[in-house]
Amino acid sequence: MAMELGFQLKQEQTLRLTLTPQLRQAIEILQFSSVELLEYLHQQQMENPLIELEGLYQYIHDVPGTAAPRQQEERDRPWYHRVVVSEATLHERLEAQLMELPLPDELKPICKYLIGNVDERGYLDISVGEAASLLGVEEALVEQAIAWLQQMDPPGVCARNLTECLLLQLRRTSPDDELALRLVEEALEELAQGKIQSLAQRYGVTPAEVQRAYDRIQSLNPHPGLAYSAETPRYLVPDVQIEKVDGEYVILMLDHWLPHFRINPAYHQLIHHSDEQVANYMREKLNAALWIAKSIEQRRQTLYRVVECLVEEQKAFLEKGPAYLRPLTLKQVAEKLGMHESTVSRATSGKYAQTPQGLIELKAFFTHSIGAEDEVSPERAKLRLKALIDGEDKRKPYSDQKLAELLQAEGICLSRRTVAKYREEMRIPSSAKRKRYG
Repeated sequence: MAMELGFQLKQEQTLRLTLTPQLRQAIEILQFSSVELLEYLHQQQMENPLIELEGLYQYIHDVPGTAAPRQQEERDRPWYHRVVVSEATLHERLEAQLMELPLPDELKPICKYLIGNVDERGYLDISVGEAASLLGVEEALVEQAIAWLQQMDPPGVCARNLTECLLLQLRRTSPDDELALRLVEEALEELAQGKIQSLAQRYGVTPAEVQRAYDRIQSLNPHPGLAYSAETPRYLVPDVQIEKVDGEYVILMLDHWLPHFRINPAYHQLIHHSDEQVANYMREKLNAALWIAKSIEQRRQTLYRVVECLVEEQKAFLEKGPAYLRPLTLKQVAEKLGMHESTVSRATSGKYAQTPQGLIELKAFFTHSIGAEDEVSPERAKLRLKALIDGEDKRKPYSDQKLAELLQAEGICLSRRTVAKYREEMRIPSSAKRKRYG
């Protein structure tokens, strides 16, 4: 049987969403936090001659949440002259101390080189042999240099491993605590595993003595250099403020410090008093500027509506704290407001609210329930779990199974494995490691 091949033309109607450049821009602006929006506006001003931003260079004066009043002359300085003066980095601090040490001349270049090989944790990231080989000196000189550096602050700096770091700190703060020194040198791993009783038998002391030594060791800093991290500080600026006035919650949009967006009148006139090529260019820039202005206003309205809904749904949380956070999803808010779920997600992404409970990311208002019919959020379950652990008798701490039973008695149904998971997420050790002997 022969098969016939042929072509056929047919019309089909399909619906497809096409993202125009303007729509992409509106979506992008919606997702910006206030600080990101400010940076975006500054960039657009540089690219579009019709955009004027009044008060751009004074915006920092009115940013909400600034820590303390400034002197008038400081407030009058433009924002680009204001820089965050960070504290000295770890390397700078070590080099400053190096200049004050009574070092032999032959050790100075070795110490300076070693400081350059201290990592962000404060540990020496090069071996004695490697340093000696690279510098062309005897290993004994490198050892001497390290001994000098280990006298510096912060205590424990320039150690080559965790044990040495803790020993350096103990010898400075508790030189007479022989038990703590021996535990760090000989049994650090067993101590971390909570083997208090077996260690007490080994060293011929009581469990309470081991416990006290362990507490002292736990108070030490395993990463002394991190206090001098060179990372640029990240500042969180609230986008909205939620406060209670006469028994009702009021939402304030904290965008008053943003520069005023307007069209440059001089360039606007060029549309009517220039040749066709210039006029067309100016019209294009005018339309772009007007679309940005419209998108900013849409962002403001959308953010307000979403926050208004969050406040309505999470009043108990605002009144009493995280334990009263209700399960709430992006989909539920989107359906209530007649928006797409992605719009709600963009409106809350990276944005913060100043609330009676402190500065809170808007995403924190959303949480799922533990079970299909359970109105308990994981946050509330974790808070109750922590409260039970905080209130337990540390000589007989609750097992995960016992904690699950106690929570169930309060109407919070968690399995033992979920209790263990939540406990680990909160960095709370197991019952064996929580047990105290004195």
